[in-house]
Amino acid sequence: LQPVKGSAQLRIKGDWRDHFNHPSKLSFRIKVGAPEYVFGMRRFSIQHPKTRKFQAELLLLEEMRRWDVLAPRYRFVDVRINDQPIGIMALEEHYSKELLEAQRRREGPIVVLDEDPMWRQRDLNYRVNADRVPGLDVNDVNVSPLDMPVRQFRQPGWMPGSTATTNSVRGLSLYRDFLDGRVAATDAFDLDKMARWWVLTNAWHGCHASETHNRRFYFNPTTNLLEPISFDNLPVPHKYRTLAAPCDDLVAPGLLLEPRFREQVLGFAETLVEAYQDPQWQADFRARQRRLMAYLALEHMHPSRLYLADVLENLAHFIERVDFAGAERHVVDATRDFPRKYPEAELHTRLRAFLYPVDSAGIAPGMVLQLKNLTSEPLSGLRVTLVENGETVSYTHLRAHET
Repeated sequence: LQPVKGSAQLRIKGDWRDHFNHPSKLSFRIKVGAPEYVFGMRRFSIQHPKTRKFQAELLLLEEMRRWDVLAPRYRFVDVRINDQPIGIMALEEHYSKELLEAQRRREGPIVVLDEDPMWRQRDLNYRVNADRVPGLDVNDVNVSPLDMPVRQFRQPGWMPGSTATTNSVRGLSLYRDFLDGRVAATDAFDLDKMARWWVLTNAWHGCHASETHNRRFYFNPTTNLLEPISFDNLPVPHKYRTLAAPCDDLVAPGLLLEPRFREQVLGFAETLVEAYQDPQWQADFRARQRRLMAYLALEHMHPSRLYLADVLENLAHFIERVDFAGAERHVVDATRDFPRKYPEAELHTRLRAFLYPVDSAGIAPGMVLQLKNLTSEPLSGLRVTLVENGETVSYTHLRAHET
């Protein structure tokens, strides 16, 4: 390969210590300057292969893309920083139009819950509350996933009437309305893509991806529906049978009563069993895994091997436990127990605020402001101010009681 030189921006990334435990294999988020690309990507991360379960993540992401479920491109690379050898790292594509175009999708918004309130409360717990509050669980927070704002990766500048802004508003609103119970799951998600993602995630036990704050969705402007993006799965197929129920308590429970979704889940599971029993595919899979593990072994990394027998057994186990008569998911407005359990703990976020149209169809004028108290005590001294063209039009004093 001919070396290519170009400008780039990079920063340290990662939520947990596994991203910086190794003295040299630190995790970075990298943005390559135009007009250059790296493996067809402009935005990607590099991290220790261990942070994503070595070859297991790569193999599952390849399976997702094989069955037309959106997933970032992922590979192992040899990294040098300032001519100093760092060694083998996992390169993971970040969210961009290149990710979508590489998988035959039109450019559209990728939406996610903003985890910032959760991480800021945990940081406050570690720094302040751990010494102040006896028995505190430092990972406990007062913010539920449904209290987190919805944001878009690389949201475009506000240009009313433009395609980018219109799709951004539609995607953000659809996900928010689903989370708040205003739109049914059957009207918000692509049933075929959700069925495939759900079956594959359970078959490979990539259930870390099903955590609500780990979910990423692409708003397809052609179908006006949300598609799942497989990400950060941490697959461990041999441990799946320890779960009490199939993973995903966000979307799937709201789809189980839909006959089309049931048919697609069962039909795809049957297709997958047949595909995984094909001798040629099994031989190719084993050869692919051997090559990846041999590459990792160059640096004395010896991860656990994935066995197809576990995946096939998980598929059977999954179908046995799916409750197609299960109840719909219900939106719960109650405040989390954290502020009641730890009344002396300092809180980073005390109030949730969301703005909605009076009429979700956009016919009737007007907006509704929803406030939710995230503490265990009434809040006072609240003021809502309306500013129009730089001028304060009106303001209202409020008192927010505990939900």
